[in-house]
Amino acid sequence: MGLWEKLHNPDFDSIEFDGNKRSGAFAFVWLLLRARLLDMTRITPEALTALTLLIAESKPVDKERMIGLVMMMLKR
Repeated sequence: MGLWEKLHNPDFDSIEFDGNKRSGAFAFVWLLLRARLLDMTRITPEALTALTLLIAESKPVDKERMIGLVMMMLKR
């Protein structure tokens, strides 16, 4: 929630939630690895970082587009 608020709510005081970006990115990658959906031989760490940042910086109206992008990248 802190990450979403920070990105989409200009009045949000994010000082106490600064770690959420790193935690959210870690959780995203951990979940994909744990579910065996992420093959690190097919994506570089740099590309994974760029994808995570793209999702974090995306607008709410682009949610379905971001989901589609991730799903396309995860298909084998």
